[in-house]
Amino acid sequence: MGVHQHRARQRLDTVAPRYRPIWDAIEIARRDAATWPAHVYVTSAAAGEAVADTLCCSPERTVDELLSLGELGMATFMSAAITMGTWRMTQGIYRIDPDLYPALIATPAAKIPADVLTRLPEWCCYVETPGLHLPPHTPGTSGPLLHGAWARLDVGKAGAPLLALTPDIDETAPHLPPTQHIVLSAGTVDDGIEATLREWEGSDAPMGGMSPQLVVSEVAAWVRPVVNALLYLCAGAEFTRGGQAATPANPQPVPTKRGPRLFAPQQPTTWDVGVRLGAALRRAYAARCEALGGTHAGPVPHVRVAHWHGFHTGARKRADGSEIPLAQRPLDVRWLPPIPVGIEDVDKLASVIRPVTA
Repeated sequence: MGVHQHRARQRLDTVAPRYRPIWDAIEIARRDAATWPAHVYVTSAAAGEAVADTLCCSPERTVDELLSLGELGMATFMSAAITMGTWRMTQGIYRIDPDLYPALIATPAAKIPADVLTRLPEWCCYVETPGLHLPPHTPGTSGPLLHGAWARLDVGKAGAPLLALTPDIDETAPHLPPTQHIVLSAGTVDDGIEATLREWEGSDAPMGGMSPQLVVSEVAAWVRPVVNALLYLCAGAEFTRGGQAATPANPQPVPTKRGPRLFAPQQPTTWDVGVRLGAALRRAYAARCEALGGTHAGPVPHVRVAHWHGFHTGARKRADGSEIPLAQRPLDVRWLPPIPVGIEDVDKLASVIRPVTA
Protein backbone atom coordinates (compact mmCIF):
# COMPACT_ATOMS: atom_id res chain seq x y z
CA MET A 1 0.00 0.00 0.00
CA GLY A 2 1.40 3.40 -0.95
CA VAL A 3 2.11 6.16 1.53
CA HIS A 4 -0.72 8.69 1.83
CA GLN A 5 0.33 12.05 0.41
CA HIS A 6 -0.71 15.40 1.84
CA ARG A 7 -3.23 17.14 -0.41
CA ALA A 8 -0.69 19.89 -1.20
CA ARG A 9 1.67 17.32 -2.71
CA GLN A 10 -1.24 15.64 -4.49
CA ARG A 11 -2.07 18.99 -6.11
CA LEU A 12 1.57 19.43 -7.13
CA ASP A 13 1.63 16.01 -8.81
CA THR A 14 -1.71 16.73 -10.55
CA VAL A 15 -0.63 20.02 -12.13
CA ALA A 16 2.98 19.09 -12.90
CA PRO A 17 2.35 17.97 -16.51
CA ARG A 18 0.65 21.29 -17.39
CA TYR A 19 3.17 23.45 -15.56
CA ARG A 20 6.31 21.65 -16.74
CA PRO A 21 7.04 24.10 -19.63
CA ILE A 22 6.80 27.01 -17.18
CA TRP A 23 9.06 25.28 -14.68
CA ASP A 24 11.64 24.62 -17.39
CA ALA A 25 11.57 28.32 -18.28
CA ILE A 26 11.96 29.24 -14.60
CA GLU A 27 15.18 27.22 -14.43
CA ILE A 28 16.51 29.34 -17.29
CA ALA A 29 15.35 32.54 -15.57
CA ARG A 30 17.12 31.46 -12.35
CA ARG A 31 20.47 32.20 -14.01
CA ASP A 32 19.86 35.81 -12.95
CA ALA A 33 18.79 34.92 -9.41
CA ALA A 34 21.77 36.73 -7.88
CA THR A 35 20.17 40.02 -8.94
CA TRP A 36 16.98 39.35 -6.92
CA PRO A 37 16.36 39.50 -3.17
CA ALA A 38 17.43 36.27 -1.45
CA HIS A 39 13.85 35.60 -0.32
CA VAL A 40 12.60 35.37 -3.93
CA TYR A 41 13.00 32.12 -5.90
CA VAL A 42 11.99 33.72 -9.20
CA THR A 43 10.34 37.00 -10.11
CA SER A 44 7.18 36.97 -12.20
CA ALA A 45 8.80 39.36 -14.67
CA ALA A 46 11.82 37.11 -15.19
CA ALA A 47 9.64 34.01 -15.47
CA GLY A 48 7.40 35.75 -18.03
CA GLU A 49 10.37 36.75 -20.19
CA ALA A 50 11.80 33.24 -20.04
CA VAL A 51 8.46 31.71 -20.99
CA ALA A 52 8.10 34.09 -23.93
CA ASP A 53 11.59 33.14 -25.14
CA THR A 54 10.99 29.39 -24.83
CA LEU A 55 7.50 29.26 -26.37
CA CYS A 56 8.96 29.74 -29.83
CA CYS A 57 10.68 26.38 -29.41
CA SER A 58 7.77 24.65 -27.66
CA PRO A 59 5.37 22.16 -29.26
CA GLU A 60 2.48 23.82 -31.07
CA ARG A 61 0.01 22.05 -28.77
CA THR A 62 1.58 23.69 -25.70
CA VAL A 63 1.38 27.15 -27.25
CA ASP A 64 -2.25 26.61 -28.34
CA GLU A 65 -3.27 25.49 -24.83
CA LEU A 66 -1.80 28.62 -23.29
CA LEU A 67 -3.32 30.97 -25.85
CA SER A 68 -6.74 29.36 -25.41
CA LEU A 69 -6.82 30.60 -21.80
CA GLY A 70 -7.14 34.24 -22.83
CA GLU A 71 -5.35 37.16 -21.20
CA LEU A 72 -6.87 36.77 -17.72
CA GLY A 73 -6.55 33.00 -17.80
CA MET A 74 -2.91 33.25 -18.86
CA ALA A 75 -2.14 35.58 -15.96
CA THR A 76 -3.91 33.23 -13.52
CA PHE A 77 -2.11 30.22 -14.97
CA MET A 78 1.31 31.88 -14.79
CA SER A 79 0.91 33.04 -11.20
CA ALA A 80 -0.17 29.58 -10.09
CA ALA A 81 2.59 27.88 -12.10
CA ILE A 82 5.23 30.12 -10.49
CA THR A 83 3.81 29.43 -7.04
CA MET A 84 3.77 25.67 -7.53
CA GLY A 85 7.16 25.72 -9.21
CA THR A 86 8.56 27.56 -6.20
CA TRP A 87 6.88 25.29 -3.65
CA ARG A 88 8.15 22.27 -5.58
CA MET A 89 11.65 23.30 -4.51
CA THR A 90 10.80 23.58 -0.79
CA GLN A 91 7.65 21.49 -0.10
CA GLY A 92 7.28 22.79 3.45
CA ILE A 93 3.85 22.20 5.03
CA TYR A 94 3.21 24.30 8.14
CA ARG A 95 0.69 23.09 10.72
CA ILE A 96 0.05 25.53 13.56
CA ASP A 97 -0.84 24.09 16.98
CA PRO A 98 -4.67 23.78 17.13
CA ASP A 99 -4.98 25.73 20.39
CA LEU A 100 -2.63 28.47 19.21
CA TYR A 101 -4.12 28.80 15.72
CA PRO A 102 -7.55 30.38 16.52
CA ALA A 103 -6.08 33.14 18.69
CA LEU A 104 -3.25 33.75 16.25
CA ILE A 105 -5.32 34.24 13.09
CA ALA A 106 -7.76 36.51 14.94
CA THR A 107 -5.06 38.89 16.23
CA PRO A 108 -5.07 42.22 14.32
CA ALA A 109 -1.70 43.10 12.84
CA ALA A 110 -2.51 46.64 11.76
CA LYS A 111 0.72 48.29 12.90
CA ILE A 112 3.26 45.60 12.00
CA PRO A 113 5.75 46.71 9.29
CA ALA A 114 4.80 45.04 6.02
CA ASP A 115 8.35 44.01 5.18
CA VAL A 116 8.31 41.58 8.10
CA LEU A 117 6.51 39.22 5.72
CA THR A 118 9.64 39.02 3.54
CA ARG A 119 11.08 36.76 6.27
CA LEU A 120 9.21 33.60 5.39
CA PRO A 121 11.26 30.55 6.41
CA GLU A 122 11.31 29.23 2.81
CA TRP A 123 10.82 30.62 -0.69
CA CYS A 124 7.30 29.22 -0.65
CA CYS A 125 5.35 27.90 2.34
CA TYR A 126 2.10 25.96 2.48
CA VAL A 127 0.20 26.81 5.67
CA GLU A 128 -2.85 24.81 6.71
CA THR A 129 -5.94 26.95 7.40
CA PRO A 130 -8.67 24.89 9.09
CA GLY A 131 -12.06 26.59 9.28
CA LEU A 132 -11.46 29.28 6.65
CA HIS A 133 -13.42 29.79 3.42
CA LEU A 134 -12.96 31.75 0.22
CA PRO A 135 -15.64 34.22 -0.94
CA PRO A 136 -18.83 32.48 -2.19
CA HIS A 137 -19.50 32.37 -5.93
CA THR A 138 -23.06 33.64 -5.40
CA PRO A 139 -24.66 35.74 -2.64
CA GLY A 140 -26.08 33.86 0.32
CA THR A 141 -24.01 30.73 -0.23
CA SER A 142 -21.00 29.34 1.58
CA GLY A 143 -17.68 29.84 -0.16
CA PRO A 144 -15.31 26.94 -0.88
CA LEU A 145 -13.38 25.54 2.07
CA LEU A 146 -9.82 26.83 2.24
CA HIS A 147 -7.70 23.80 3.09
CA GLY A 148 -4.53 25.87 3.09
CA ALA A 149 -2.61 28.49 1.16
CA TRP A 150 0.70 28.65 -0.64
CA ALA A 151 2.64 31.83 0.09
CA ARG A 152 5.64 33.01 -1.90
CA LEU A 153 7.48 36.27 -2.28
CA ASP A 154 7.84 38.19 -5.52
CA VAL A 155 8.96 41.54 -6.87
CA GLY A 156 6.47 43.94 -8.44
CA LYS A 157 6.63 47.33 -10.10
CA ALA A 158 9.62 49.50 -9.22
CA GLY A 159 11.09 46.65 -7.20
CA ALA A 160 8.28 46.61 -4.65
CA PRO A 161 8.15 43.35 -2.66
CA LEU A 162 4.98 41.32 -3.11
CA LEU A 163 3.37 38.50 -1.17
CA ALA A 164 1.54 36.06 -3.47
CA LEU A 165 -1.18 33.91 -1.85
CA THR A 166 -2.56 30.95 -3.81
CA PRO A 167 -5.47 29.20 -2.07
CA ASP A 168 -5.86 25.44 -1.90
CA ILE A 169 -9.53 24.79 -2.63
CA ASP A 170 -11.55 22.03 -4.26
CA GLU A 171 -13.92 24.07 -6.41
CA THR A 172 -11.53 25.16 -9.12
CA ALA A 173 -9.62 23.76 -12.07
CA PRO A 174 -6.46 22.35 -10.46
CA HIS A 175 -4.20 24.34 -12.79
CA LEU A 176 -6.13 27.63 -12.48
CA PRO A 177 -6.42 28.58 -8.81
CA PRO A 178 -6.63 32.34 -8.19
CA THR A 179 -3.61 34.13 -6.73
CA GLN A 180 -3.90 37.23 -4.56
CA HIS A 181 -0.94 39.62 -4.52
CA ILE A 182 -0.29 41.96 -1.59
CA VAL A 183 2.16 44.85 -1.82
CA LEU A 184 4.70 44.96 1.01
CA SER A 185 6.72 47.97 -0.13
CA ALA A 186 5.84 50.52 2.50
CA GLY A 187 3.81 51.08 5.61
CA THR A 188 2.18 48.38 7.66
CA VAL A 189 0.72 44.97 6.94
CA ASP A 190 -2.72 46.55 7.12
CA ASP A 191 -1.70 49.21 4.58
CA GLY A 192 -0.76 46.48 2.11
CA ILE A 193 -3.99 44.58 2.62
CA GLU A 194 -6.09 47.74 2.36
CA ALA A 195 -4.37 48.68 -0.90
CA THR A 196 -5.13 45.19 -2.22
CA LEU A 197 -8.78 45.46 -1.25
CA ARG A 198 -9.09 48.87 -2.91
CA GLU A 199 -7.91 47.24 -6.13
CA TRP A 200 -10.73 44.73 -5.80
CA GLU A 201 -13.24 47.56 -5.41
CA GLY A 202 -12.13 49.03 -8.72
CA SER A 203 -11.74 45.68 -10.46
CA ASP A 204 -13.64 44.65 -13.59
CA ALA A 205 -13.40 40.99 -12.60
CA PRO A 206 -16.70 39.06 -12.50
CA MET A 207 -18.18 39.08 -9.00
CA GLY A 208 -21.13 36.69 -9.32
CA GLY A 209 -23.73 39.38 -8.77
CA MET A 210 -22.16 40.58 -5.51
CA SER A 211 -21.30 44.20 -4.84
CA PRO A 212 -17.61 45.19 -4.80
CA GLN A 213 -17.99 46.07 -1.11
CA LEU A 214 -19.22 42.55 -0.28
CA VAL A 215 -16.44 40.96 -2.32
CA VAL A 216 -13.86 43.09 -0.49
CA SER A 217 -15.31 41.99 2.83
CA GLU A 218 -15.19 38.33 1.81
CA VAL A 219 -11.63 38.60 0.48
CA ALA A 220 -10.50 40.23 3.72
CA ALA A 221 -12.14 37.38 5.66
CA TRP A 222 -9.56 34.92 4.35
CA VAL A 223 -6.59 37.13 3.48
CA ARG A 224 -6.21 38.67 6.95
CA PRO A 225 -6.11 35.41 8.95
CA VAL A 226 -3.75 33.80 6.43
CA VAL A 227 -1.43 36.80 6.66
CA ASN A 228 -1.58 36.60 10.48
CA ALA A 229 -0.52 32.96 10.33
CA LEU A 230 2.33 33.84 7.96
CA LEU A 231 3.48 36.65 10.24
CA TYR A 232 3.95 34.10 12.98
CA LEU A 233 6.12 31.98 10.67
CA CYS A 234 8.21 35.10 10.08
CA ALA A 235 8.45 35.82 13.78
CA GLY A 236 11.03 33.23 14.71
CA ALA A 237 8.30 30.74 15.59
CA GLU A 238 9.20 27.43 17.18
CA PHE A 239 9.34 24.73 14.50
CA THR A 240 9.47 21.00 15.14
CA ARG A 241 9.78 18.13 12.71
CA GLY A 242 8.98 14.63 13.87
CA GLY A 243 8.89 15.88 17.45
CA GLN A 244 12.37 17.42 17.27
CA ALA A 245 13.22 21.12 17.09
CA ALA A 246 14.52 22.06 13.65
CA THR A 247 14.81 25.06 11.35
CA PRO A 248 13.25 25.28 7.87
CA ALA A 249 15.54 26.48 5.10
CA ASN A 250 15.73 26.78 1.34
CA PRO A 251 17.56 24.03 -0.56
CA GLN A 252 21.24 24.57 -1.22
CA PRO A 253 22.96 24.09 -4.61
CA VAL A 254 24.56 20.71 -5.17
CA PRO A 255 27.80 20.47 -7.22
CA THR A 256 27.31 18.63 -10.52
CA LYS A 257 29.36 18.20 -13.70
CA ARG A 258 27.33 21.03 -15.21
CA GLY A 259 27.83 23.28 -12.23
CA PRO A 260 25.82 23.85 -9.02
CA ARG A 261 22.16 22.82 -9.25
CA LEU A 262 19.10 22.93 -7.02
CA PHE A 263 17.13 19.72 -6.66
CA ALA A 264 13.54 19.41 -5.50
CA PRO A 265 12.97 17.20 -2.42
CA GLN A 266 11.41 13.79 -2.99
CA GLN A 267 8.74 14.32 -0.33
CA PRO A 268 7.15 17.23 1.58
CA THR A 269 8.27 18.13 5.08
CA THR A 270 5.59 18.82 7.68
CA TRP A 271 6.55 21.47 10.22
CA ASP A 272 4.62 21.65 13.48
CA VAL A 273 4.49 25.28 14.59
CA GLY A 274 4.12 26.57 18.15
CA VAL A 275 3.84 23.18 19.87
CA ARG A 276 5.39 24.39 23.11
CA LEU A 277 3.32 27.58 23.20
CA GLY A 278 0.17 25.61 22.39
CA ALA A 279 0.87 23.29 25.30
CA ALA A 280 1.33 26.29 27.59
CA LEU A 281 -2.00 27.68 26.44
CA ARG A 282 -3.73 24.40 27.21
CA ARG A 283 -2.22 24.27 30.69
CA ALA A 284 -3.14 27.86 31.33
CA TYR A 285 -6.74 27.49 30.24
CA ALA A 286 -7.13 24.28 32.21
CA ALA A 287 -5.80 26.03 35.31
CA ARG A 288 -8.13 28.98 34.74
CA CYS A 289 -11.15 26.68 34.42
CA GLU A 290 -10.15 25.02 37.68
CA ALA A 291 -9.80 28.41 39.37
CA LEU A 292 -13.21 29.56 38.11
CA GLY A 293 -14.84 26.40 39.41
CA GLY A 294 -13.01 26.38 42.72
CA THR A 295 -13.98 27.80 46.09
CA HIS A 296 -10.78 29.61 47.02
CA ALA A 297 -11.09 33.25 48.05
CA GLY A 298 -8.18 34.52 45.96
CA PRO A 299 -8.62 36.66 42.84
CA VAL A 300 -9.77 34.82 39.70
CA PRO A 301 -7.18 35.06 36.90
CA HIS A 302 -8.22 36.94 33.76
CA VAL A 303 -7.36 36.46 30.11
CA ARG A 304 -5.05 38.95 28.48
CA VAL A 305 -6.13 39.57 24.88
CA ALA A 306 -3.63 38.34 22.30
CA HIS A 307 -1.79 41.12 20.50
CA TRP A 308 1.28 42.03 18.50
CA HIS A 309 3.70 44.24 20.36
CA GLY A 310 6.50 46.27 18.80
CA PHE A 311 9.29 48.07 20.60
CA HIS A 312 12.45 49.86 19.52
CA THR A 313 15.77 48.62 20.82
CA GLY A 314 19.41 49.59 20.61
CA ALA A 315 21.34 52.69 21.57
CA ARG A 316 19.39 55.92 21.97
CA LYS A 317 22.38 58.17 21.23
CA ARG A 318 25.32 58.22 18.82
CA ALA A 319 28.94 58.40 19.95
CA ASP A 320 28.82 62.19 19.62
CA GLY A 321 25.86 62.36 22.01
CA SER A 322 23.24 63.21 19.37
CA GLU A 323 19.86 61.47 19.55
CA ILE A 324 19.19 58.58 17.16
CA PRO A 325 15.73 59.06 15.58
CA LEU A 326 13.25 56.41 16.66
CA ALA A 327 12.65 55.34 13.05
CA GLN A 328 16.35 54.48 12.67
CA ARG A 329 16.49 52.18 15.69
CA PRO A 330 15.89 48.42 15.29
CA LEU A 331 12.30 47.30 15.85
CA ASP A 332 11.46 44.04 17.58
CA VAL A 333 7.96 42.64 17.07
CA ARG A 334 6.45 40.04 19.37
CA TRP A 335 3.17 38.14 19.35
CA LEU A 336 1.84 37.93 22.91
CA PRO A 337 -0.63 35.06 23.40
CA PRO A 338 -3.99 35.22 25.23
CA ILE A 339 -2.59 33.84 28.46
CA PRO A 340 -4.69 33.93 31.65
CA VAL A 341 -2.76 36.38 33.81
CA GLY A 342 -1.79 34.98 37.18
CA ILE A 343 -1.65 31.37 36.01
CA GLU A 344 1.58 31.08 34.05
CA ASP A 345 4.02 33.53 32.53
CA VAL A 346 4.76 32.41 28.98
CA ASP A 347 6.13 35.67 27.62
CA LYS A 348 9.42 33.84 27.24
CA LEU A 349 7.68 31.56 24.73
CA ALA A 350 6.41 34.38 22.54
CA SER A 351 7.91 34.65 19.08
CA VAL A 352 10.23 37.54 18.34
CA ILE A 353 11.13 39.17 15.04
CA ARG A 354 14.62 40.61 15.10
CA PRO A 355 15.50 43.33 14.07
CA VAL A 356 13.54 45.36 11.50
CA THR A 357 14.29 48.91 10.46
CA ALA A 358 11.09 50.88 10.79
